[in-house]
Amino acid sequence: MAGQAAERPKLVPDFFLQDKSSAVDYNSYMKIRFLITAFCLALFPLYSQEMKLYAPFPSRLEALTSGSEILLTWKDAPDVAEGTYEIYRGDLPLTADNLYLAEKIGDVPDGTQLFRDQPPKGKSVYYAVFVRDPSQVYKICIPYRNVTTSPVSIEESDIEETKSTVISNLTAQVFDSDVALSYESTLADRNIILFRSTSRIDSYEKLIKSILVGEKSGSQTSIIDNPIAGLNYYYAAVDGALYRSGSRNLLYSGNYTVSPVHIKFSHEINEDNRFIKSAMPLPLLKVSSDLKSGEKLEERKDPEYDAVIEPATLNNVRRMIERDRTIGEKPEKAFLAYNKNINSLVTSLFAGGLWERCTEALEPYISSLNDRETREQSHFYRGQCYYYLGRYNEALIELIMVEKTYYQETEPFFKAIFEELKRD
Repeated sequence: MAGQAAERPKLVPDFFLQDKSSAVDYNSYMKIRFLITAFCLALFPLYSQEMKLYAPFPSRLEALTSGSEILLTWKDAPDVAEGTYEIYRGDLPLTADNLYLAEKIGDVPDGTQLFRDQPPKGKSVYYAVFVRDPSQVYKICIPYRNVTTSPVSIEESDIEETKSTVISNLTAQVFDSDVALSYESTLADRNIILFRSTSRIDSYEKLIKSILVGEKSGSQTSIIDNPIAGLNYYYAAVDGALYRSGSRNLLYSGNYTVSPVHIKFSHEINEDNRFIKSAMPLPLLKVSSDLKSGEKLEERKDPEYDAVIEPATLNNVRRMIERDRTIGEKPEKAFLAYNKNINSLVTSLFAGGLWERCTEALEPYISSLNDRETREQSHFYRGQCYYYLGRYNEALIELIMVEKTYYQETEPFFKAIFEELKRD
């Protein structure tokens, strides 16, 4: 109506009016509306995330090295009948936050569930696989489902394993003071490295501790080795490039020997082997006819042949025959000249017959870079300790190291060791 004040808009609903005489403050009403709106907005991301978890995605993603490639396998998303799968590769475990840094490396159709990748050699990588239907790509990153959590890489050894030759029929034969090695190789362009050891080389740990004999080109299938005499030796032949790549898959049946070869040491050669041995003296050869004419010869009377052998002479002959059958006594401990580094060990542990403790105490002086005299004396004393412990092969190895320097001192021990080894 004209002249009447315009009616004020109703900003507060009637149910907020507790008393007709006083209305709820407008600011209080707006605060309530703000809280309700904020609560709804807070629930929306959770609702949105929950909806995303129900989006289709592949599962059971695995990444395994296969030669120079990495093989990816997975299970397709069951909710997508006909889709395409996108493969991504990154330097870090892939998430929704860093997916933009990853590189898309391929697409495969539904039902393939397989992809081969060739990443840069030596670089650690991670993978993710997403499904795409006609409407969109579902880039949901779920650890242990469609993204890998552990790094994989292609190493030099993985590549070399696919290229390496197969070695078979490795044999070792002794000829005088040499060992002739021969083998067969499937690839003529791959070099072969040969190793020698005093124990069978049937593991990677034993191989890396073995002695390098030499390296031959693939076209050569034999080599001559000149090891120290007196020991048992085993051999192995491996692909050269594969060995240098750091691969541990080097040994298999056919490329290492299972039986030892042995070059006789000078002390093993019995000088009496040059002569024919007889248990008793040969009888006197009596010729009754002339060898040319056949005429009968007159019987010769020679009192010397009819003489009776004295008992003392006969005993001497018997002792000479039985001399090689007697077992000599064990050699006495041998002491060398004073050495400032190991003399305290010699005068206490060695002189006191504490053989086991002495071998352990001498170890640092053999393996460290001490002066030559200390090193050689350590070998000599340790060889004696092994002998008295009955560990004859180990004693032999130690004494061979110093035979030239201490020839007279080692000679009795060599003879005693080979006597023991013959009896075994």
